[in-house]
Amino acid sequence: MGKIILFIVILSTALRTISTPFLGSMAYYCLAILGPQYIWWWNFEGLRVTLIVALSTMIAFGYYLISGMINFALLYTKLNAAVVVLWSALVLSYFFGSYTDLTMASRNGLPWILLNSANKIFLFYLISTVLIDDLKKAKVFSGIIIVSTIYLIYWANYQYFTQNWYAFNHGRLMGPHSITGASIYADENTFAMFFVSGIPFLFYFGLYQLKGIKRYLLWLLVPMGWHAIFLTGSRGGLVGLSVTLFMGVMFSNKKKLAFLIIPLFFVAYQWQAGALLQNRSSTIANYERDSSAEDRLEAWAAAFNMMNANPLTGVGIGSFIQAMYDYSDKQPRATHSTPLQFGAEAGYFALLSYCYIIIYFFYRSYKIRSFLKIFKHKISDEDWQVLMYLNEANIISFSGLIVCSLFLSLNYYEIFFYLLILFGFLNYFMKSKLNEFNGGFNTLYCEDRV
Repeated sequence: MGKIILFIVILSTALRTISTPFLGSMAYYCLAILGPQYIWWWNFEGLRVTLIVALSTMIAFGYYLISGMINFALLYTKLNAAVVVLWSALVLSYFFGSYTDLTMASRNGLPWILLNSANKIFLFYLISTVLIDDLKKAKVFSGIIIVSTIYLIYWANYQYFTQNWYAFNHGRLMGPHSITGASIYADENTFAMFFVSGIPFLFYFGLYQLKGIKRYLLWLLVPMGWHAIFLTGSRGGLVGLSVTLFMGVMFSNKKKLAFLIIPLFFVAYQWQAGALLQNRSSTIANYERDSSAEDRLEAWAAAFNMMNANPLTGVGIGSFIQAMYDYSDKQPRATHSTPLQFGAEAGYFALLSYCYIIIYFFYRSYKIRSFLKIFKHKISDEDWQVLMYLNEANIISFSGLIVCSLFLSLNYYEIFFYLLILFGFLNYFMKSKLNEFNGGFNTLYCEDRV
């Protein structure tokens, strides 16, 4: 019965997407962020759900493109130019990287798999960038991460309270996965980073979009989200959570509420973090006691050697571990650093474009905050509340994600691109309003077209 219902839902979504391609983007990022195909995997067996969603969305997008219904101002920005450079560098690294194998026998290898994954991720990022073209759509789009966070907080805590120890790997909670082990959150660090990214959206949606009992009921989930991170035993998740809390206090206009969260977090940590995470977290700043820190430094040194030897193409997408045999006398291992993995595998252009995206995001997000303070009286209260919710949640979520990306491999993490889509729309919206308010003379932004 579940499979029949799912088939009907997918078919109706695909048909509706033909006339409303925005629904295709919603469905794609629901699959990419919530991962229902791994939670209820038995219903998804035999159904090419991702393929159906992708094809229907691309057909609809093609029709909109031919019909002239696409607003290319959303696409032609410096942010998207940097994204395209990063994508191009990854593609070139596959074909010209010194460690990638282009024979047919390699078509099931990691480089080929990563290239296909990257092409899908970047393509849907660019498609979604132009389909989310108004504030209402942006708000609805943000609902994906809110619903996903609420459900996965429930899922994570349910595994703990029902003592389903099969969901734990040596005491650390893994994300939901199919019977074959396939999952977007199989790694505990990746699962923890989902909660780091999602919790700010719960908090700021409650702050700016809800009132009364609904707000406090939603906020009750925040400590449960912290507990979900504790269950993963991820030090990266703990660092990311600390960053989001710090940024929340710094940005908040309600200082009393913000400062109340800090002692609440420490109480929750001492009470619920458990011996595993507390022992692991005690080594975060202690290099001598932490062998994984030494491992990371050895991998990072090898990454710099690879970049210097292959500055234009890197060693090839998905080839870091293989190449490390020749660029280090240490045991080959994963990079454990998103920017350094981009640089080592795809060259300096990939590294620089990734860094530019991050700098650009924070710089423009600060400008958006300035805009919201200066022009609050010129925007309707309802729109202003939505803009504040989206911008504050987005920048704090992105902050936690980026800090952890420095020492975790999150190169093909869909949430990164999801947050960029929301930011890209906010940046476009603010620029459009500034031109309107100032008669075309933009005093807060510089021109943002490429």
